Amino acid sequence: MSKTYVELCDVFVISEEKLVPGTIPEVVDEEDSTSENVEEELILYQKDIRRYKVVYNKLDGSVVCCCQLFGRCGILCRHIFCVFKNCNVLKVLDQYILKRWTRDLIPPDLRRQKARYGQENEEIEKLAIEASSLVESCVTGSGGDGATGSGLDAAGGSGGDGAGGSGVDGAS
Repeated sequence: MSKTYVELCDVFVISEEKLVPGTIPEVVDEEDSTSENVEEELILYQKDIRRYKVVYNKLDGSVVCCCQLFGRCGILCRHIFCVFKNCNVLKVLDQYILKRWTRDLIPPDLRRQKARYGQENEEIEKLAIEASSLVESCVTGSGGDGATGSGLDAAGGSGGDGAGGSGVDGAS
């Protein structure tokens, strides 16, 4: 004898009493439960026009909500997350994590700074490295041996007249 659809489903009535954004509805009433499907009915704000039916299949992990947010936008709705919470689902299946919402959509070599800002960035990057090395040499050169400007002279600068060959002055 085969079981009917109602016998294969868990039915939960879920209610949210306050109009607080971000709150999760709670289970108010729980009906028959089985091992294959879970069907939950969410009643939001105690109004009959705000009923959402969520069907969760425990065997294959599929979940469907009548609001169809996943079908329209590719985002799981809060009704589905409420069902996941009630059924102790710890991990969302990969079929519900669309590629357009993940970091792997853009290959790693295109995420580099050069790829984002183009070849003009190479010159600015070289100037920034040269400027930081000049600052580093000034800090290490003025450590206490009395040679305050020796770091600039060693790096190709002139110590204070601003006419050095480093190119840092012309970049700003």
